[in-house]
Amino acid sequence: GEMARLAVMATPETMVVTNIGVAHIAQLKTRENIRKEKLNSINQMRAGGTLILNGDDVLLRELKDASEQVELADETRTALDQANILTYGLQSNCDFYAENIRILEGGYTTFLAHGVQNGEPFTVPVTLHVLGSHNVGNALAALAVASCYGIAPEDAVKGLAEYRPLAMRGQILNRDGITWIDDTYNASPDSMRSGSQVLLSIPAGRHIAVLADVLELGEESQRLHKEVGEFLADLSVEGRSLDCLVTVGEQAKYIAAGIRKKEHICVKECQNNTEAVAFLKDYLKEQDAVFVKGSRGMHTEEILAEFL
Repeated sequence: GEMARLAVMATPETMVVTNIGVAHIAQLKTRENIRKEKLNSINQMRAGGTLILNGDDVLLRELKDASEQVELADETRTALDQANILTYGLQSNCDFYAENIRILEGGYTTFLAHGVQNGEPFTVPVTLHVLGSHNVGNALAALAVASCYGIAPEDAVKGLAEYRPLAMRGQILNRDGITWIDDTYNASPDSMRSGSQVLLSIPAGRHIAVLADVLELGEESQRLHKEVGEFLADLSVEGRSLDCLVTVGEQAKYIAAGIRKKEHICVKECQNNTEAVAFLKDYLKEQDAVFVKGSRGMHTEEILAEFL
């Protein structure tokens, strides 16, 4: 019921939904229920408002392609029928999409963005000072919003080029020949996957992921942590795969369980941040790249503080 109350406060005319993940699954039980709750936020959207959806997310794509099959509150159904729906993503069937995505040395991402404004298609080159396909999607969402408000695409991409990540939210730092990805502010299973892809997009001697518990996953916690491990076991970006996984906490040990099918990946399970720091001080060497992430309550920034 919280999203419906927020909708009354905000009365939005434009809204972006970036994904249907599992961050609230302990309370809402299924991703379909999470979708239903999130969409309550358009209940007060004015008729003819714009709903911008991540077209790469299957549960969001259904809202455009097969909305009659989606369970929604009656008020949400009415609002959805009156909304202008746009999609963005990496697939060319989206209204705003990317192609020719390239990762450049120094932490840059470039791509061509295709979109539409006032019924006219456009293509513009984009440069971002962040890595990861999820950030390409975020940039496309921003371009879609800019288009709704009449901002020229050429001006919008200038704003995107000026963006820098906030502290603890995907910052790339270098110290003593080691590259660190500081993503310690919070975590979900989905963001662990996308952050690990960023890690492997960085040329380095070895790639190390330090992952702590994702909290508030309820009875699904063990399964969701294990699925992260299984994803990491098979993950490859430009021929690079994970060299070492360090887990911190009781739930993160299930990430280790999921990754153990790949014997070439070093796995170290730690009970706390102090153990993780002790292992890393002995293990790390120049040219390594390290990704650190965990829920806010795990305080994984304490690990980085020992090295930066």
